Amino acid sequence: MAMTCEEVQSSIELFALGDSRTESDEIQSHLAGCPTCRTLEREYRQIVKSLKQSAPFKQAHIDYERDVVRAVAEEIGEMTPRPVQPFRWVKLCAMAACLLVMLGMWLWSQGKMLVQDKTSVYPAKLTSYLIPAQATSVPTSGADNIVVRDRDMFLLQDNGAKTNLVAINTETGNQVWDSNVDSYGHLLLGKAQLYCVAPSQNGGLDLVAIDAKNGQTLWRHTQNRPRLFYGLCTPVFLPNDQICWTVGHTIHVLRSADGEILWTQNAPGEHLLSTAVADDHSLYIAGTKGLYQLDPNSGKQLWHIEYEFAISRWMKPLLAITENRLCVALRERTGQSVLICVNLRDRKALWTKTLPPISHLCMTQERLYVRSQNIQALDLASGDLLWNIPSAGCSPITYADGRIWFMDARDQGALISLDASSGSPVSALAGLRSCNALVDLNDRAFVKTHDGAVHVIHLGG
Repeated sequence: MAMTCEEVQSSIELFALGDSRTESDEIQSHLAGCPTCRTLEREYRQIVKSLKQSAPFKQAHIDYERDVVRAVAEEIGEMTPRPVQPFRWVKLCAMAACLLVMLGMWLWSQGKMLVQDKTSVYPAKLTSYLIPAQATSVPTSGADNIVVRDRDMFLLQDNGAKTNLVAINTETGNQVWDSNVDSYGHLLLGKAQLYCVAPSQNGGLDLVAIDAKNGQTLWRHTQNRPRLFYGLCTPVFLPNDQICWTVGHTIHVLRSADGEILWTQNAPGEHLLSTAVADDHSLYIAGTKGLYQLDPNSGKQLWHIEYEFAISRWMKPLLAITENRLCVALRERTGQSVLICVNLRDRKALWTKTLPPISHLCMTQERLYVRSQNIQALDLASGDLLWNIPSAGCSPITYADGRIWFMDARDQGALISLDASSGSPVSALAGLRSCNALVDLNDRAFVKTHDGAVHVIHLGG
């Protein structure tokens, strides 16, 4: 009997990994006559290829499949130890492999595009030039994203043996400088310095500060005991000229001006820590065991909330913060995500929701925008669903000028904008596919697409 789209899509991630236990002949037969599933299969294979190329250790290229198999076995072994039927085992393997290989991606939903070019009431067009970046880095991490200030854009560019951090003039597309720093991305732009994650000579990882004007290296901080590439995090700014960088289960806080280490500590019992978030007084980190508030000046733990359910050790939690509200998205071992919103005044959960796998959170003072299998807007105080828009893809959500921007991967791909309040369509620019966030800058926006090119987009006028 021929396989259905649902059956194929439930096994497509293992098929893309080359797992012989999947029904290869049946899947291939289905793919031959189904363009929707064939497109999904190509996307998975591209992601697997990108992950293999992006691992920050040479040995990871050799051990990639072995690590996935071991991690899948560990994850399933920690599930409820009841007998598992063979067909259920395949589904569990597919789920765990998906969690690892996609590193935060979800099963991309398919369906009819709700927002078409003809609905656009906010003109958008590409400029006449593209900037060829051709960089390879970790999907869904923001690693190969771009940062922009005034006329300068900073991004990764493939220079053959290395992937260097470079500066590009946004008006001409010409290179301003090449830092000669081989980088994994995770870019952060300060007033005068640009920060990135890079390989160190001893096989570890470096946090590198670069002069944004000329590309000269100002300082390097080495993490001697790095985790695998899925444990990398983008550094974040803290008050008092500090910068926080987490790698695996280790937290580093440095003085951003000169890289002097202020404090370093491990989170006991944790496997992976989230990228940090901060307010004016505290630093917040989510692990796979619990949620932590730390004193940014000393690293002293101020409070700790342990989770009451089993969290996957292989998926980094996601954090978002606004005034007196902190939201964390955690991946359960069942494959679903648990979303918790905490009132920071009394440290109590305001609400909890279970959703399909979440890949990105975007928060404003009143709302939380979630990228899962759909784009959703939730009331921040109650967690009530305000609107829900079907979508597929892997890009983060960008909030700018009352609009929500994201990339939709269905059909030929499109850059979509919605009214943030109502979720109603505002514009659609077809023909773009990307896992990167839209970078908004006045009347222009920048987005890096799957082909490694940066598109400069005029917003209106």
